[in-house]
Amino acid sequence: MPSISADSYIRLSLEQLQAVRLEHLISDLDADRPSAGGEATAISGYTEWASAGAPRVSLGWDWELAPHDGALRRLGLPRGNVMLVDATGADLGPAATHAALARLVDRMDWQRTAWDDVSARHPA
Repeated sequence: MPSISADSYIRLSLEQLQAVRLEHLISDLDADRPSAGGEATAISGYTEWASAGAPRVSLGWDWELAPHDGALRRLGLPRGNVMLVDATGADLGPAATHAALARLVDRMDWQRTAWDDVSARHPA
């Protein structure tokens, strides 16, 4: 069973990561939204997800509302407390881990859940 290492990472193989079921914790708008002449130029925010079991895998990323189609799109790489390891248990490193987390997020159906949470926090 994975545990939290001294450096605060949970070390998982890619297969273990793919088996983790993430649940939505919170999504909200960025507090420091840029503006031009008093009007917002973009709508952006963040979303945080975590596993239910122990140790608790945590994953978060930034998003923006695409102006041309109104869809939420991930911005940048996800952040988390996971470090991927190979079959020998050696770290694959931050670049490989972040790339795998990005692929995981991009396969998730997170947009509706995130937007519903934002809408509930900021009613029209």
